[in-house]
Amino acid sequence: MWCAHDERLERDVAVKFLSERLAEDPENLVRFFSEAQQIARIHHTHVITVLDFGDIDGCPYIVMEQLIGGSLADIAGERIDPELALGYVAAAAAGAGAAHELGIVHRDIKPGNILLDDVGQVRLADFGIAAYEGAEKMTQTGVAIGSPHYISPEQAQGKPATPASDVYALGIVFYQLVTGRRPFENENVTAVLLGHVERPPVTPSTWVEDLDGAIEVVIMRCLAKDPHERYADGTALAAALEDIAAGGGDSTTPVPLVAGATAVVERPWHRKRTAALIAAFVLTVGVATAAAVMSGSSSEGGDVAIAETPSPTPTNNGKGDKRPGEDETTSPSASPTPSVSATAPVAADDDAGDDKPKPKTTPKTTPTPTPSPTPTPSASPSPAPTTAP
Repeated sequence: MWCAHDERLERDVAVKFLSERLAEDPENLVRFFSEAQQIARIHHTHVITVLDFGDIDGCPYIVMEQLIGGSLADIAGERIDPELALGYVAAAAAGAGAAHELGIVHRDIKPGNILLDDVGQVRLADFGIAAYEGAEKMTQTGVAIGSPHYISPEQAQGKPATPASDVYALGIVFYQLVTGRRPFENENVTAVLLGHVERPPVTPSTWVEDLDGAIEVVIMRCLAKDPHERYADGTALAAALEDIAAGGGDSTTPVPLVAGATAVVERPWHRKRTAALIAAFVLTVGVATAAAVMSGSSSEGGDVAIAETPSPTPTNNGKGDKRPGEDETTSPSASPTPSVSATAPVAADDDAGDDKPKPKTTPKTTPTPTPSPTPTPSASPSPAPTTAP
């Protein structure tokens, strides 16, 4: 990303180039120009504006408006005023809603892709991996790409992203801005993904005691495991947030738990299936990370890919995140984006906290061969699955 000056129109702009190495792959070229085409279709105050795109001497480029206010990644590691956070998320949701109305799903909403101008107005950016209706798949099986800490449960299981998937990501961003931490913090990508798929998040009021109940209701609805229980799209979420800002919103409504968070019947086949899908995801994370290192690029959360394949509807196991006092680690804020860059990459977020999930205790089927004078029938917790059975 470069800062440039348009001499004909006398304005500063941001120019995004595709590296020569990446430009050698036709798929990367398609994805790069697809970003320009998709953003150009969206005319909204809270979506970054594309001014031009093309190719010069074999080097593809996109010209966009220049934003010098950084991004939400600059403040995502600390608690900010809930009303300010509400305004940021409402604007980003409105921009996402404009894309959803055109059949475009962003698929990678995160703080680093929510940019700010010089007066703090929001622009949703980086539609490079967006999916849209009627588009041909860019890979053999159809690839869902996203950042592990912001990816939806359905994307983590290889299912296609929908507008509700973007709503989930916006819920994660909202949660992080309000509490100063993400709902599923862990150094282990597998544990993070299992958190999205199976574990209900700790309510934001656990970390912020005086949080407005209406805000908490909205956040928890965004984070529902079942996409049908979330707001349908960005427009619906923005409307709910604007209602709260206007003094409305229902703070007495019980905070909705994730689908299946109570009275859960654990099914062994489901845990095995989920473990296999997560293992496949993690394997691809390593490949994607290696490719990113070789290409000299990085992104917040480490964009990764997993093939979209049919899988059973996730069943939540009813276990929550750690409570205050068990692990006070908060996520570090991402590296600030350069003031002259519209979509400059930010630091990867794989150095998050270490509150690891505790899997459901399962009885061993084979007795321990080591003799003991006073055998104890208690079972030991199984480790978090990392490979497919």
